[in-house]
Amino acid sequence: MIIMISLRKKVRGIQGFEFGESLTLISIIVAILIGVVCWILSAKQTKKSIQKQKLQYEIRMHSIVPSRISKNYKSLEIYYDQEILPEPVLLTLNITNIGNIAIEDPPIEIEMDGATYIIPGHIEDIPVGYEDKWSLERTDAEICQVNIEHINPGQTLKAVFFLDEYPRSSPNF
Repeated sequence: MIIMISLRKKVRGIQGFEFGESLTLISIIVAILIGVVCWILSAKQTKKSIQKQKLQYEIRMHSIVPSRISKNYKSLEIYYDQEILPEPVLLTLNITNIGNIAIEDPPIEIEMDGATYIIPGHIEDIPVGYEDKWSLERTDAEICQVNIEHINPGQTLKAVFFLDEYPRSSPNF
Protein backbone atom coordinates (compact mmCIF):
# COMPACT_ATOMS: atom_id res chain seq x y z
CA MET A 1 0.00 0.00 0.00
CA ILE A 2 2.84 2.37 0.72
CA ILE A 3 4.22 1.73 -2.75
CA MET A 4 0.90 2.61 -4.38
CA ILE A 5 0.69 5.94 -2.54
CA SER A 6 4.20 7.02 -3.59
CA LEU A 7 3.50 6.02 -7.21
CA ARG A 8 0.32 8.07 -7.21
CA LYS A 9 2.25 11.08 -5.92
CA LYS A 10 4.82 10.70 -8.71
CA VAL A 11 2.12 10.38 -11.37
CA ARG A 12 0.33 13.41 -10.00
CA GLY A 13 3.61 15.34 -10.10
CA ILE A 14 4.10 14.57 -13.77
CA GLN A 15 0.50 15.33 -14.64
CA GLY A 16 0.68 18.43 -12.52
CA PHE A 17 3.28 20.04 -14.81
CA GLU A 18 2.00 23.29 -16.13
CA PHE A 19 2.62 24.54 -19.67
CA GLY A 20 4.73 27.49 -18.44
CA GLU A 21 7.07 25.21 -16.48
CA SER A 22 7.66 22.91 -19.46
CA LEU A 23 8.29 25.90 -21.75
CA THR A 24 10.89 27.22 -19.31
CA LEU A 25 12.58 23.81 -19.17
CA ILE A 26 12.65 23.55 -22.98
CA SER A 27 14.09 27.08 -23.22
CA ILE A 28 16.90 26.19 -20.82
CA ILE A 29 17.75 23.00 -22.76
CA VAL A 30 17.77 24.89 -26.11
CA ALA A 31 19.98 27.63 -24.64
CA ILE A 32 22.47 25.03 -23.38
CA LEU A 33 22.53 23.28 -26.78
CA ILE A 34 23.10 26.58 -28.60
CA GLY A 35 25.91 27.41 -26.20
CA VAL A 36 27.62 24.04 -26.77
CA VAL A 37 27.31 24.34 -30.57
CA CYS A 38 28.73 27.89 -30.50
CA TRP A 39 31.62 26.77 -28.30
CA ILE A 40 32.48 23.88 -30.69
CA LEU A 41 32.36 26.17 -33.74
CA SER A 42 34.52 28.84 -32.09
CA ALA A 43 37.05 26.22 -30.97
CA LYS A 44 37.34 24.92 -34.55
CA GLN A 45 37.71 28.45 -35.94
CA THR A 46 40.37 29.29 -33.35
CA LYS A 47 42.27 26.11 -34.20
CA LYS A 48 42.26 27.09 -37.90
CA SER A 49 43.43 30.62 -37.17
CA ILE A 50 46.42 29.52 -35.08
CA GLN A 51 49.51 29.64 -37.25
CA LYS A 52 51.34 26.35 -37.39
CA GLN A 53 54.46 25.36 -39.26
CA LYS A 54 54.71 21.65 -39.86
CA LEU A 55 56.56 19.55 -42.41
CA GLN A 56 55.79 15.94 -43.17
CA TYR A 57 58.16 13.63 -45.00
CA GLU A 58 57.88 10.31 -46.75
CA ILE A 59 60.82 8.14 -47.81
CA ARG A 60 60.89 5.33 -50.32
CA MET A 61 63.92 3.23 -51.18
CA HIS A 62 64.35 0.59 -53.81
CA SER A 63 67.27 -1.03 -55.52
CA ILE A 64 68.01 0.20 -59.03
CA VAL A 65 68.97 -3.31 -60.10
CA PRO A 66 66.83 -5.87 -58.20
CA SER A 67 68.77 -8.79 -56.74
CA ARG A 68 67.06 -11.40 -58.92
CA ILE A 69 68.12 -9.48 -62.05
CA SER A 70 71.61 -8.51 -60.88
CA LYS A 71 72.74 -12.15 -60.97
CA ASN A 72 72.24 -12.05 -64.72
CA TYR A 73 74.23 -8.82 -65.01
CA LYS A 74 77.34 -9.57 -62.95
CA SER A 75 79.45 -7.43 -65.24
CA LEU A 76 77.12 -4.42 -64.86
CA GLU A 77 78.90 -1.61 -63.04
CA ILE A 78 77.42 1.74 -62.13
CA TYR A 79 79.77 4.62 -61.29
CA TYR A 80 79.36 8.03 -59.74
CA ASP A 81 82.27 10.46 -60.02
CA GLN A 82 84.68 7.59 -60.84
CA GLU A 83 83.52 5.61 -57.81
CA ILE A 84 81.69 2.31 -58.25
CA LEU A 85 78.29 1.89 -56.62
CA PRO A 86 78.18 -1.80 -55.61
CA GLU A 87 74.40 -1.99 -54.95
CA PRO A 88 72.87 1.27 -56.24
CA VAL A 89 69.67 2.30 -54.48
CA LEU A 90 67.22 5.05 -55.40
CA LEU A 91 65.93 7.06 -52.44
CA THR A 92 62.88 9.29 -52.99
CA LEU A 93 62.06 11.90 -50.38
CA ASN A 94 58.76 13.82 -50.37
CA ILE A 95 58.60 16.84 -48.06
CA THR A 96 55.15 18.43 -47.68
CA ASN A 97 54.16 21.57 -45.80
CA ILE A 98 51.08 20.39 -43.86
CA GLY A 99 50.90 23.57 -41.78
CA ASN A 100 48.75 26.57 -42.60
CA ILE A 101 51.49 29.15 -43.31
CA ALA A 102 54.56 29.25 -45.56
CA ILE A 103 57.85 28.03 -44.09
CA GLU A 104 61.11 29.86 -44.79
CA ASP A 105 64.52 28.11 -44.79
CA PRO A 106 63.79 24.98 -42.73
CA PRO A 107 67.03 23.21 -41.80
CA ILE A 108 66.79 19.80 -43.49
CA GLU A 109 69.68 17.35 -43.66
CA ILE A 110 69.47 13.70 -44.57
CA GLU A 111 72.22 11.51 -43.14
CA MET A 112 72.99 7.86 -43.70
CA ASP A 113 74.45 5.74 -40.90
CA GLY A 114 77.61 3.75 -41.46
CA ALA A 115 79.45 3.73 -44.73
CA THR A 116 76.44 4.27 -47.00
CA TYR A 117 77.16 7.12 -49.38
CA ILE A 118 74.36 9.48 -50.37
CA ILE A 119 74.49 11.29 -53.70
CA PRO A 120 72.11 14.12 -54.56
CA GLY A 121 70.08 13.46 -57.69
CA HIS A 122 67.46 16.02 -58.60
CA ILE A 123 64.20 17.66 -57.51
CA GLU A 124 61.15 16.63 -59.54
CA ASP A 125 58.47 19.01 -60.78
CA ILE A 126 59.89 22.26 -59.41
CA PRO A 127 57.15 24.94 -59.51
CA VAL A 128 57.71 27.96 -61.73
CA GLY A 129 59.77 30.56 -59.88
CA TYR A 130 61.24 28.04 -57.41
CA GLU A 131 64.19 26.90 -59.56
CA ASP A 132 66.60 28.99 -57.46
CA LYS A 133 64.73 28.43 -54.16
CA TRP A 134 64.94 24.62 -53.96
CA SER A 135 68.19 22.66 -54.27
CA LEU A 136 70.13 19.62 -53.05
CA GLU A 137 73.69 19.86 -51.78
CA ARG A 138 76.12 17.17 -50.70
CA THR A 139 77.88 18.36 -47.54
CA ASP A 140 79.68 15.09 -46.72
CA ALA A 141 79.89 11.56 -48.13
CA GLU A 142 77.00 10.44 -45.88
CA ILE A 143 75.12 13.77 -45.62
CA CYS A 144 73.04 15.82 -48.04
CA GLN A 145 71.30 19.09 -47.32
CA VAL A 146 67.88 19.89 -48.78
CA ASN A 147 67.76 23.66 -49.29
CA ILE A 148 64.22 25.01 -49.28
CA GLU A 149 64.12 28.79 -49.28
CA HIS A 150 60.30 28.86 -49.22
CA ILE A 151 57.52 26.26 -49.22
CA ASN A 152 53.80 27.12 -49.17
CA PRO A 153 51.08 25.18 -47.34
CA GLY A 154 50.17 22.09 -49.33
CA GLN A 155 53.31 22.23 -51.51
CA THR A 156 55.44 19.09 -51.86
CA LEU A 157 59.12 18.91 -52.72
CA LYS A 158 60.09 15.59 -54.35
CA ALA A 159 63.82 14.93 -54.08
CA VAL A 160 65.69 11.97 -55.54
CA PHE A 161 68.99 10.65 -54.17
CA PHE A 162 71.26 7.74 -55.02
CA LEU A 163 72.84 5.49 -52.40
CA ASP A 164 75.84 3.25 -53.06
CA GLU A 165 74.22 0.37 -51.14
CA TYR A 166 71.01 -0.51 -49.35
CA PRO A 167 71.33 1.04 -45.88
CA ARG A 168 71.22 -1.06 -42.72
CA SER A 169 68.97 1.52 -41.00
CA SER A 170 66.64 4.34 -41.96
CA PRO A 171 68.10 7.73 -42.84
CA ASN A 172 68.40 10.35 -40.10
CA PHE A 173 66.91 13.83 -40.37
